[in-house]
Formats: sequence, C-alpha cells, structure tokens
Amino acid sequence: MAERKHHKKGEKDEKHEKEEKGGEKEEKYTRDPISAIFVGVLVILLGIVFYFASNEMYGISWENVWNYILMCVGGAFLLSALLHSIVPQYRRPIMGEALVGLILLMVGIVTIYELEWWPLVLVIAGALVIIYGLGKMRRQEES
Repeated sequence: MAERKHHKKGEKDEKHEKEEKGGEKEEKYTRDPISAIFVGVLVILLGIVFYFASNEMYGISWENVWNYILMCVGGAFLLSALLHSIVPQYRRPIMGEALVGLILLMVGIVTIYELEWWPLVLVIAGALVIIYGLGKMRRQEES
C-alpha cells in the first residue's frame, strides 16, 4: 500500500513538472508584447478607417469600408509576423500569420481597385506554403 501511495505521489510530481514546463511556454506567449502591439496597431488603423468613412474622406465610405478593414487586419498581421521574425526573444514560427496577413491585405487591395488577377494571390500563397513545407522537410532530413 505504501508503494501505491509513493507511485501516485511520483505521478503527481511528474505531472506537476510537466505543468511547469507547459506553463513556461504558455507564460512566454502571454508575456509577448508583440501581441499587445498587434492589437494596438489594429485598433488605431480601424479607428482611422472609421473616421475616414464617417467623413467620406480619401474615397472611404460606409459602402466600401469592409475592403479597408480587411487591409487593416492584414497589415496588422504582417507587422506582427515581421516583428516576431526580427525580435530574437519573441521569435516564433510566422508562416501562418504572414499568409493570413498577405491574403487579407491582397483581398482588400484587389476589391478596392477591382483587379481581375486576385486569384493569383491564392496561387502565390499556396506556392509559399509548399516551399515552406519542402524546406522544413529538407531541414529535418539533414538533422
């Protein structure tokens, strides 16, 4: 019976260690100031777009405001990806963030200027994902 208690205690210690390690990783991302910068930049850009739409400035009106909102969100994602790639202590994978930003930004631009080549954005995004995956496979094979 003493063994059983000791075994359970060992399991609890092991579980506690895993929680601490997971907590460190989770804590790292909760302390990430780039996320706060992302939200701040997004709120500022949206405020500017709404101000311009309400005053019908620079061709922005309530009829086309969604195009500019998409551009703002895409731009904020791209800025966040850029910051995550250049700030060493907050570096993390940015492919998803960058692709979302690129797609949203391009959809906004394409709809504003009524460009017919917008499906190429999806082709380029898909090609980037494939190139990223192939590079990741090669790095795994080398190590």
